[in-house]
Amino acid sequence: LDALVPDRLNPMALVLPLSPADPIKTLENSFSLICATAWLDAEHESLNRANHIVSEHQTLAVSLEDLAAGGGLESAYSTGWRYHLRRARLNPSVLAADVCKTETGYVFRQLHEEALSETFHSALTTTGRLARAAQGDYEVRTLHIPGVFVSALWMKDTRADKDFLVPLE
Repeated sequence: LDALVPDRLNPMALVLPLSPADPIKTLENSFSLICATAWLDAEHESLNRANHIVSEHQTLAVSLEDLAAGGGLESAYSTGWRYHLRRARLNPSVLAADVCKTETGYVFRQLHEEALSETFHSALTTTGRLARAAQGDYEVRTLHIPGVFVSALWMKDTRADKDFLVPLE
């Protein structure tokens, strides 16, 4: 995650915004289940951002119908937030937990294995080194196209309209 820190050689900033209170509260309420399911270090009785969350970002989706009708990224809709969770303070492995938006609020949806987090952070590190990314400040998001089972790292330009996508495997 060194690519997230701007410096003289890498002047851009990759922004990993903090999620609003509702999805983080849902994650907190599901934390004991997550610990039991994923063998997370439960030395803390509740979720602690500093000890457990490596990164978090908004997840969005776009339908095939919207794409076929000529829609692009502007037709993407929020599906919730993804939290990358450290298994234990001394264990570098990371899992991803999805908290999804519903009509009545947020719900814990699923836990992903380490490979998804590794793919995400690898793409993020690579993207941070791209010369194209050095031209602006980007909010990190994930975009899904469920109809074709495709996911991408969405680099949302916060200053101009120069968004770009990095496919995730």
